[in-house]
Amino acid sequence: MTAWGKLKSRCTAYPYPTAATALAGVRADSPGFQSLDGVWRFRLAKNPQNVLPDFYKNDFSDADWSDIAVPGNWEMQGFGHPIYTNHEYPFEPMLPPCIPHDDSEDRHRSNPVGQYRKTFTVSDLTNKKRIILHFGGVSSAYFVYVNGVKIGYAQDSCLPAEFDISHYVNEGENLLAVEVYRWSDGSYLENQDHWRLSGIHREVYLSFRSENYLEDFFVKQEFDEKYEDVTLKIEPVFHFRDAEKVKEYTLVAQLYNDKNKPVAGAEGTFALAQIADFYRRGQVNSTNGIMPRPSLNILVKNPKKWSAEVPHLYTLLLELRDAAGKTVEFIPQKVGFRKIDRGASGLKINGKSIKLFGVNRHDHHPVTGKTVDFATMEQDVRLMKQFNLNAVRCAHYPNDPRFYELCDRYGLYVLDEANIETHKLGGSLSMNSAYATAVLERCIEMTERDKNHPSIIGWSLGNEAGSGPAHQAAAAWIKTYDPSRFLHNEGAFVRRDGISIDPPYVDVLSRMYFPLADMEAILKRSDETRPLLYCEYAHSMGNSTGNLAKFARAFRANERFIGGFIWDWADQGLLQTDETGSAYYAYGGDFGEEFTDGAFCLNGIVFPDRTPKPALWECKKVFQPVRIEYANGQLQVTNLHNFIDLKTCKLQVDIFDENEVLRREKFAFPSVPPGESCAFFLAEFPDFPNGKIFLTASVQVKQKNIWAQTGDEIAWEQFTISDRIRRASRTKGGKIKKVKEKKDFYQFKGDMINAVLSKETGFLTLEDPECQQLKTSELKPNFWRAPTDNDLAGGLAAASERWKTAAEEMKLSSVRTGESKNSHIFWCDFNHPETDSDLYLIYEITSRGVKISVDFRIDATLPPVPRVGLTFRIPAEYDQIDFFGKGPHATYADRAEGAKIGRYRIPLADFGTPYIRPQENGNHTEIEFINFKNKAGNGLKISGEGLNVSAHPYTLEELEAATHTKDLPEKSEFITVNIDFAMQGVGGDDTWTENARPHEEYLLPAGRYRGEIFVEFLEI
Repeated sequence: MTAWGKLKSRCTAYPYPTAATALAGVRADSPGFQSLDGVWRFRLAKNPQNVLPDFYKNDFSDADWSDIAVPGNWEMQGFGHPIYTNHEYPFEPMLPPCIPHDDSEDRHRSNPVGQYRKTFTVSDLTNKKRIILHFGGVSSAYFVYVNGVKIGYAQDSCLPAEFDISHYVNEGENLLAVEVYRWSDGSYLENQDHWRLSGIHREVYLSFRSENYLEDFFVKQEFDEKYEDVTLKIEPVFHFRDAEKVKEYTLVAQLYNDKNKPVAGAEGTFALAQIADFYRRGQVNSTNGIMPRPSLNILVKNPKKWSAEVPHLYTLLLELRDAAGKTVEFIPQKVGFRKIDRGASGLKINGKSIKLFGVNRHDHHPVTGKTVDFATMEQDVRLMKQFNLNAVRCAHYPNDPRFYELCDRYGLYVLDEANIETHKLGGSLSMNSAYATAVLERCIEMTERDKNHPSIIGWSLGNEAGSGPAHQAAAAWIKTYDPSRFLHNEGAFVRRDGISIDPPYVDVLSRMYFPLADMEAILKRSDETRPLLYCEYAHSMGNSTGNLAKFARAFRANERFIGGFIWDWADQGLLQTDETGSAYYAYGGDFGEEFTDGAFCLNGIVFPDRTPKPALWECKKVFQPVRIEYANGQLQVTNLHNFIDLKTCKLQVDIFDENEVLRREKFAFPSVPPGESCAFFLAEFPDFPNGKIFLTASVQVKQKNIWAQTGDEIAWEQFTISDRIRRASRTKGGKIKKVKEKKDFYQFKGDMINAVLSKETGFLTLEDPECQQLKTSELKPNFWRAPTDNDLAGGLAAASERWKTAAEEMKLSSVRTGESKNSHIFWCDFNHPETDSDLYLIYEITSRGVKISVDFRIDATLPPVPRVGLTFRIPAEYDQIDFFGKGPHATYADRAEGAKIGRYRIPLADFGTPYIRPQENGNHTEIEFINFKNKAGNGLKISGEGLNVSAHPYTLEELEAATHTKDLPEKSEFITVNIDFAMQGVGGDDTWTENARPHEEYLLPAGRYRGEIFVEFLEI
């Protein structure tokens, strides 16, 4: 049984008494809407055997029960425990349709039951002929009682269930009771990669309707060949009990523009008699083929079109009038005019080829779990728009209807997905007749609920659930009911003779994590013309999302390669507090689960609180809708939008060096339609001083809109226009004043630096003679990094583990000395006997500072080295960082396009990236110099060419040992500074095979690595 007593699924709509209130669309102001959200009474039974059987009766006392917030997950409110799994089912035995039924204390072998009670008041039933109880989503199955009467039962955690309670509601106070089972036979269809949380997690409300009313409607569109004029086809469904009583009813439709003004000529009337007569005894109806549905057709002349770029919405106002011409109700529906085409020419919206730069999004909130408030949904959508994401896949279930309303309004292309995932069981349940009805219902009811949202461009039959007769039936139903959108099911393809073959019922070829070369091979096949899509790619677990620019270039290079959805949006960390009061994000296993996939829930491009990660900035850059090129004083700007003219933007050009902006020019764009270019001629450059000079061209929003403020940047590019390097300052300075040679070390004293070189280690220690508390530890070589999730998953950390201790095992073989005009020179030669690798450190010490040259030679038989550089410590007070290079966020060789070269001043606390499972983080590339200062301005300066720099208030060993951010010291007596001449990339095509590794060009294989830095102390 999948449901009992539940009403037919329908589109999301609310009744209003007047046109004005309907156009305003504030449902809380409608007398037809009453929220039941808030505080309920709650009791958790550990198993079905422990429920209180009379809990639903009016005379039952819940005085000793607890309060609970609805909507909400009971595990997030102190009842029971969350479970995180990906592939495995979270309970056992795993034997469909059986679920845990023993009286067990074990969280994987028990089936907790939440019992809820809520009193509510209904006043004046005169005009409330039909009362509908709405549950937005309940996990996983539940029985409903009103005033002591069992009303119904429902499954599907992420779709609404509605019940007619008209005959059971009293005027005045009423009792609603709900019994929710954590696991049900439907849980086998809900094995998604996320936290397993239970309870009434979406809103609950009452809808009051008249005896006869507009129950449902489907707003379809037919475009002319030029994508100009549109016929709206409104297919209504009415609720009535007596056909004779509604024969004189009429439905009046009027289209309103975005100013709530009627669109001239865009109105029409539909007589209910044609529907009422259909049921009249003796009426002859068609018995062959598909019965055409009655519709109200309205021709709209050249309306403004909807797209993710320009999400223009109209309001269709539907007014139901009774036989006397009196208004029964008004129902508003937002309408976006858009046409979807797909085929050999890719994906098109309103005739324009579209690329989906998308992301997968789970419902997740760090405090409330699967219950996501409207403000957080809107924050998600706004951030996606601000960072040049134009599409979202609802992974892997239908979202709250308000999320789609936001996508309609802000402009995002949506792939809506049925709540079907049978990971671990594959496609077996689609072949199981016992589950056929459930699979079909979940797909149908998703389509029925969400059919009127313009943002939805495709229907997905679920995720990682294979294919079979149930999926084929669902596909046939959807494609017949709504052929306007494409049909998706990644799990449907099979491999034959090494080739992946997709069934005819899917409209797009969809893959997860296939290497780009394999995707390009599919595009070259002569037997396929359907568009190709990544439903998941760029697995963003931990410090990841390398190679993203390669994917974006591949999408743009082939019209059939229509884009993809990054996995995924937000880290699924749950905010917790440890015994010391420290807050941290928990992940799988932190709640004592036996079955868990650990930190695999941390795949987001934003943190749980929606703070952007460096990966999100990479998205913004590589997906930007403008291309900018520069040559010989001329900028050429190409518009990559599909529907936006660049005259809505402005251009700012900054010319700068390491210290300041030398010149700024601002330009207004002429009309630059999509696909076209324009040129800007810059003023002649003066004779700039020595040093590197850069140009940044920034395309900005001209006027604020729903997601951006005036001046917000949507695209940028940087160019080097002068490459003369100021080298003199790195060797300038007189000779060291005082040199002492002791048994174990050399000591040097100069005007601006003191230094000690150990004869035993060959490493240098530095001190500021003016501020003697500023001392460094020995500057030691370092070839290891705390493994990232991808380093571990791809086997790279294990393969390269010998580099973990290689620096400590280096043997100093010789120290040679010499002098030049202004410096003392030391050549320190090292050898690593186990690997036969050689390291040469050369120190040139002057009264101003020290130049350190590094030459590292790796034997050809050795695995890649994670990094090549130097590491040392400085006192903790020097935590004000000032640098010139790529920033402000962290970058790596394969994830560096999203950061600008510039001068940045950042406190140490913000210099790293606090990944929830600590790992290598905070590297900054292309550093020319970096200063570490205290509040007084004293400090240390390191300069070089194209350096990688990171700094942390903890050691590498502490970072590698930590499992959570709370394991790292919040404060320390020192700062660990890492200066690297080479750092391997982060990779992340997936996080479970060798494809997790950085691509070959971003590894550091055997060979020779050289670099130099100049270290000096800052003058105040």
